[in-house]
Amino acid sequence: MEALESRSEAEGEPERLTSRLKRRAVDKATLANPPVAAAFCLLRYLGLVAPLPYWLLVTVVFCGGSLSIVSAALWGDRRRAWHMPAYVMVNMAVIAGVAYATGWGPVLSIGFLFGAGTSFQLFGSKVTPWAEGATAVCLGLGQGAVALGIAPTMIHQPLVHGLAALTGLGTILTMSLLGRVTAEREAAELEVRQSERRFKALVSNAADIIMVVGEDGLIQYVSPAFERLLGISPKPYFEQSAGGFIHPVDLEQINSQMPLLQEDPEQVLHTQLRIRDGNRHWRTFEATVTNRMDDPDVHGIVGNLHDITELVEANERFRSAFSDAPVGVALVSLDGEILRANRAFGALVGLSPEALVGSNLRDITHPDDATLGLAERRLIAAGVSDGYHLEKRYVHVDGRVVWVQVHASCVRDSGGRPLYLIGHVQDVTEQRQMRDRLAHAAIHDPLTGLPNRVLFLDRLSMALSRAQRQRRKVAVAFLDLDHFKLVNDGLGHAIGDDLLQAVAERLSTTVRPEDTVARFGGDEFTILCEGLSNEDEAMAVAGRVLEALQRPFELEGSPVYVSGSIGVTVTDGTPKAGAVLRDADTAMYLAKEAGRGRVELFDGKGHAAALESLNVINELHHALSGDELRLHYQPIVDLHSGTVVGVEALVRWQHPTRGLLVPEHFIRVAEECGLVVPLGAWVLREACRQAAEWNRLAVASGRRALEININISPRQLANPDFVDTVTSAVTDGGIDPAAVCLEITEGMLMRDEHAGAATLDEVRRLGVRIGVDDFGTGYSSLSYLKHFPIDSLKVDRTFVEGLGEESDEGVIVGAIIALAHSLGLIAIAEGVETERALSELQRLACDRVQGYLFARPQAPEALEPMLFAPRPRLLAGTSAQSRSAS
Repeated sequence: MEALESRSEAEGEPERLTSRLKRRAVDKATLANPPVAAAFCLLRYLGLVAPLPYWLLVTVVFCGGSLSIVSAALWGDRRRAWHMPAYVMVNMAVIAGVAYATGWGPVLSIGFLFGAGTSFQLFGSKVTPWAEGATAVCLGLGQGAVALGIAPTMIHQPLVHGLAALTGLGTILTMSLLGRVTAEREAAELEVRQSERRFKALVSNAADIIMVVGEDGLIQYVSPAFERLLGISPKPYFEQSAGGFIHPVDLEQINSQMPLLQEDPEQVLHTQLRIRDGNRHWRTFEATVTNRMDDPDVHGIVGNLHDITELVEANERFRSAFSDAPVGVALVSLDGEILRANRAFGALVGLSPEALVGSNLRDITHPDDATLGLAERRLIAAGVSDGYHLEKRYVHVDGRVVWVQVHASCVRDSGGRPLYLIGHVQDVTEQRQMRDRLAHAAIHDPLTGLPNRVLFLDRLSMALSRAQRQRRKVAVAFLDLDHFKLVNDGLGHAIGDDLLQAVAERLSTTVRPEDTVARFGGDEFTILCEGLSNEDEAMAVAGRVLEALQRPFELEGSPVYVSGSIGVTVTDGTPKAGAVLRDADTAMYLAKEAGRGRVELFDGKGHAAALESLNVINELHHALSGDELRLHYQPIVDLHSGTVVGVEALVRWQHPTRGLLVPEHFIRVAEECGLVVPLGAWVLREACRQAAEWNRLAVASGRRALEININISPRQLANPDFVDTVTSAVTDGGIDPAAVCLEITEGMLMRDEHAGAATLDEVRRLGVRIGVDDFGTGYSSLSYLKHFPIDSLKVDRTFVEGLGEESDEGVIVGAIIALAHSLGLIAIAEGVETERALSELQRLACDRVQGYLFARPQAPEALEPMLFAPRPRLLAGTSAQSRSAS
C-alpha cells in the first residue's frame, strides 16, 4: 500500500511543481526583475556601481530571480525538514551575490532583511536562527571574496570590512527582533485559532440547539444541532421571526413571559416548547432563555433547546403501559402497602385497582406464603439489594388459589435512598401445573412410561450408596433387542413402537417389584436389581428376562418374535453409576459378538480391550501429526532374472514408549475409527516419494526403475476422495503411474462390486496398476476377476509356507499361478522363507516372489545397498542374502 502511495505521489509531483513554478513566475516580486536589471545598467552607465559588463549585471539579476523562483517552488511547501534551511541558504546567497556584484555589498546587505521577511512569511518564527546564520555566512563569504579581489568593491578597504561588520550586526539584530515579533504574533494567532476551534467544536457537537434572536425578533444564529435534530436546514429561517417553526400555543406562552426577561436581564426563562421537524412531527424541547442584549459579542436573546421528545414519549408510554399492561403492575411501599395498581393486577385477585390502593400485600397473599418477600424488602431498605424474584400464592375473592410470579425492583431517589418498589406480577397457575407434568415427563420415557436414562442413573447412584452401607450387591442388566431395525423396516415404525411398549410391559412383570426397569433409548432397556447376594442371582434375573422375550408378541393379530442380548455387571457399590452402566453395556456388546440372544457377565476383559483401543486411537492421532509413522520396504524379486523389480511398502509406527510397532497392533483400530483414511493417504504420498527418489538413482546408474506396491484398506477405497488422493500422491511424488501398484484384498472387491469397479477403473485410467493381495483366502467365486481391472495376483503366504512339504499346497499354488497366467496376470508369491519353497515356485513358473528368504521389511536406508548392489541378482546365494538381511 505504501509503495502505491509513493508511486502515486511521485507521479503527481511534476504537475504540482509546474504549477508552483508558474505561480512564482507571475508573482509581483518576480516581475520586478527587469526594472531592477535596468536600474543596475543605468547605475553602471553613471559609474555608481562596479564596472562589470552589462550582460553580467543582467545575468546576475535574472539568475538570482530564477533561483528564488525555483527555491520557493521546490522548498516553499515545507514538506521536509530540510526544505526550510535549503530555501533560506539559497535566497540569502542570491541576495549576497546581487549585492556584492554591484560593489556595494555591505551597504546592499540590507536586502537580507527582505529575504528574512519572505522566509518568516513562509516558515514563521522558527526560521530565525537559519536566517541569522545564513546572513552571517553570506556576509563572511562576500567579504572574503572582496579581500581576495574576487568580488568588486566601491568602498575602500578596510572600511568595507568595518561597514560589513556593522551592517551584519544590525541586520542580525533586526532579524532577531523580527523573529520575536513573529513568534509573539504566532502565539496570539494560535491562541485565537484554538479558542475558535474550541468554540466551534463545542457548538458544532453540542446535542442541544443554540439559537440567537435579535432585538427585532429575527433569527441571527442557529447551531448545527438544529439540522441534526429537526432534519431541516435553518437557512430559510435566517432574518425571519423565530416563531415561524414554534407551536402557536407554546409561542404565545413564551411571548407572554418575554417582557419579564427584557426588564430584568438577570432572569432566566425555563419552559417547554414544540418545534415541527422535517417529517411534520412536533418534537418537544426544554428551553432555557437568557437575555444577552447587553453583550456586544452576542447582542440578542439566547435560547438553549434540549430535546426531551423521547423522555416525554417514554413518560406517556409508561402511563399507558402501566394502565394497559397485560400483566399485573403495582407500586408498593417498603412495608408492603399498595400505592397504585393497574387493572391486570386487580383481575388476579378479583378487585378493582382503586379498591387495592391502601391495602397491604399480606391481605391478598395465601397464609402459607405470607412471610415471602419480607426478608427481601428488608434487604432493599438496607441498600443491600435492588430487587427480588419469587413465586407465591395469592387468594382470589372467590377463594381459589392463584400462583403468581413476582419481579420486584426498587426505585431510588438521587441520593440512592429507596422510595418504593415496582412489582410485575404474572399469573403462572397453568405454567405451574404444566411444570409438574413436565417434571414427570423429564424423567420418564414418553412411549413406554418407564423411567428414562436420567431417573435410572439417579436411582442407580442411590442404590450404589445403599449397597455400600448394607454390604449387599447391586446388579445392572443392559438389554438390547436383536435385529429390531428389521421390525421397523419391515412392519413400520408404528408396529415397532407397539413392540417396544409390549416389551416394556413384559419386562416390568418379569422382574421383582422392587427392581427398576428403564428404557435407555431406542431399543435399549436397563434393569436395576438391589439386595443381591451374588452373581448367580443376577444371572437368574437375566435368564428369566430372556425366557420371557422368547414368547411371541401379538401385534395387530400377528405374532412377532424378538430376542435380546443382555450384558450383566454385579458390584458392591464402590464404582460410580456411569462406570457400572458402561460395564453392563460392554458385556452386552460381548453377548452380541458371541451370537446374540444370550447373557454375558462382565469380567473386565472387554473393558480393558475397549480402553486399549481408545488409547491406540488417541496415540494414533498424535502419531499422524507427530512424525511417528515410518515406512519399511520388502523387495519383490523376479524369478526369471533374479533381480529386484519392486518393493512393497509396509507401514510401521515408531511408538515413543513401545518401540517400533507392526500394523497388527494398530491397523484394525485405525480401520474401525476411520483413521486409516489419513494414515493410508500418508502411506501413498511417502511411498510414491521414496520410490520416485530410488528410480531417479536407478535411471542415473542405468538400472531398471523399481515398482512400488502399496496396500489399500476398504475404508480408503470407499472414500469419495480416494481417486484424488492417488492422483495427488503420484503427481506430487513425481513417479510414473505405471510404477505404482495398489494391492487390494478379495473381500474389498466383493463388498460393493459396482462402486469398487467404478473406483478402480478411474484409478486404472491414471495408469496405476491394481493387484489382488492374499488371493485364495477370500471368496470362492472368481467371476470378479473379469469385472475388475486387475494386473496381478498375490498368492497368500498360508499356501506358500507348506510348499515342498505338503502336496495339497503345491496343487493350490499351481492352480492359482495357472489361473493368473491364463488371465494374463502376473503371479506373485509372498512369504517365501525356504529354499525348498523357492524351488517349488520356480518349478510352478511363478513370476515374482517376496519373503524373508530375500530380506525382511527394512527402512529405506538399510535396503538401498541391496537395491543398488553391483550384482543385483538374488537367486544365486539366496541363503546368504537372507542371513545378511535378517
